[in-house]
Amino acid sequence: MQQRRGKDLTPLVTQRDPAAYFRDRVDQSGGPDACWPWTAGREKLYGRVKWRGRMWLAHRVAWILAHGPIPLGEGHHGTCVLHRCDTPLCCNPAHLFLGTQIENIRDRDQKGRHRAAVGERNGTHTHPERVVRGDVHPNAKLTVADVLDIRRRAAAGEPKAALARAFGVSPCTIRNVVVRRTWAHVQDEP
Repeated sequence: MQQRRGKDLTPLVTQRDPAAYFRDRVDQSGGPDACWPWTAGREKLYGRVKWRGRMWLAHRVAWILAHGPIPLGEGHHGTCVLHRCDTPLCCNPAHLFLGTQIENIRDRDQKGRHRAAVGERNGTHTHPERVVRGDVHPNAKLTVADVLDIRRRAAAGEPKAALARAFGVSPCTIRNVVVRRTWAHVQDEP
């Protein structure tokens, strides 16, 4: 070892093998057929790891270590790494396969994992108190009194274009108020 001024030139921090660093954070104790969950950092449901100078999803790094680079693919999303086991933290390469974003969506839907809150399960129905409506909304251009006046004048036959000019909004906004697409929570006065 070369010495200079009595100091050792060995780096103070030795670089660890990135693949070994990754594998140390994957629990492979279940065997080759079991899910191998990521045990370190997470974001939402998926494992996250700093790899090659940027943040990656852990299962994508597992694919790269086992099979090499992920092909770029076509379209906006590129190639996805999908889970056969439906365990987002799983990094077992035997449970992973490549596909497009469309294939990912189809796989999710076929397995019944899509839980969109639609209809009566939507948050506007289950927690209406959390929805900011009407003139208390920071972007509201109209007040409750304006809405009642617009509906009254439209019912009397006043043109939507004239109402739009009078209230400083677009004719589309007037139409939406009249047909109750917007401001539906405001009931007309008897």
